[in-house]
Amino acid sequence: MAPGTVTLVGGLTDRKPLYEYAGGVAIVVGLLNLALTYARSHAKDKHADERQSPFDYAACLYTMHAALLAHKGLAYTEENRKKLRVTIHRVEGADKVIQLVDYVGGEGGGAGRAFSSRSGLVGRAITSHKPTIMDRNGTYDEYIAALRSEYHMPEDEAKRVATDRYSYMATPIKTGTRVIGVVYLDSSERGFFDASTADVAVTACAAVAQYANFRYRQH
Repeated sequence: MAPGTVTLVGGLTDRKPLYEYAGGVAIVVGLLNLALTYARSHAKDKHADERQSPFDYAACLYTMHAALLAHKGLAYTEENRKKLRVTIHRVEGADKVIQLVDYVGGEGGGAGRAFSSRSGLVGRAITSHKPTIMDRNGTYDEYIAALRSEYHMPEDEAKRVATDRYSYMATPIKTGTRVIGVVYLDSSERGFFDASTADVAVTACAAVAQYANFRYRQH
């Protein structure tokens, strides 16, 4: 595999303070607070079985999706919406994650798909407890080879990876010290998850984690 096929972006701790991106953070925090406020009030009026639905998480992801596009200066048009996909996975036991909702922002595999929790970007985010970002610089085949050799992704999973994505991010969702899920994002734009965009995404995921903690306290 040629050097530079994929680039694993370093941790976020050496970046500028989050307050220097106040505009993007204000957008995402404001929108997510609105979505979470609605989700909380809506959940109180639902029956127990309805509160188990993943669609309240989908509402958070739609908000995050719109906020990230706005942060990149992209109007919320059909064309631009397809440039970013977002979904969320729930950790199941010690070795599996389940995709809870269809992708927000694009087509591809949908809710209910199962993956290994020990491989790929999602697995790396789970084991490291930190956001993981990667950019594809080479060919698609080289990228698949990297997923298999460097991220230990099974061949059948690697073959399901979308061909039109070039920038990837996975962020763990935690309750206390335990990772209970992962928000996965990918983009057709090269270098989409630059420093400021990644920080806004992490802030948005922190709001999703806040909602997850609230939700589990209700059951």
